[in-house]
Amino acid sequence: MAPYQHLDDPYDYESSPTPRKPIFTACRAFSVVFAVAVFAVIIFQAQIWTLLQKIHFGQCGGAITHNVLFHDRKDLGDAGAVGDQAWKALMPPPTADSREGVITVQINETYTLPYEASYTHALHCLDAMRNMFFHEPASVLQANIKKREHMGHCLSYVAQHVLCSADDTIERVKPPRDSAGNYLPEEGDGQSARQELHTCRDRSKTEQILHELTHAEPRSLKYPEVRREVDRLDEYYEECPGCFYN
Repeated sequence: MAPYQHLDDPYDYESSPTPRKPIFTACRAFSVVFAVAVFAVIIFQAQIWTLLQKIHFGQCGGAITHNVLFHDRKDLGDAGAVGDQAWKALMPPPTADSREGVITVQINETYTLPYEASYTHALHCLDAMRNMFFHEPASVLQANIKKREHMGHCLSYVAQHVLCSADDTIERVKPPRDSAGNYLPEEGDGQSARQELHTCRDRSKTEQILHELTHAEPRSLKYPEVRREVDRLDEYYEECPGCFYN
């Protein structure tokens, strides 16, 4: 029997293939991409915001650095008032609550908790050793166990700090020569001749953050919790300034 057909419609519906619409159209593809992009922004909004901040501050390639020529700073080597002022200027000024560079947080009515950046700790240790070397007789160190332990701690800490940075800039000795190009005997230990450019981390932003935190009211501050295996002050403060204030 012939398949049933409408009397007024000669088209054979049973034997003719039905056209199918394509699964992916330009409109559907755009909708999927848009949905994925929105989802990614929601999930990774903190990381995206941090990246945008780093682009704004020019820090995409890591910490900002500049080249510095090392030379003998007579003021830092001075044993008197000039040296005292030079060392004092290296760190944020002390406050009523703490020494130079230390941020003090008021935990409760009777308890405060300090923290600081590693480089200010190292500077404090160097300054303490300088004071001991220039201003106190050796007998004081020998007789005072607490001071001796402090100096031992400082020697250990500064040594580890230097090894951590491991500045591998080549330092060349440049001995004097006469007009004929002959080397002349050099007086002293020759260290003053070693003047090389070193790549140093720009600490201006760190100093700005330290200045704000050290001068804040201790009751207004929060103690920063551990967020990563290594927490750096600049990055932490940029990503979460609210983590430092109540």
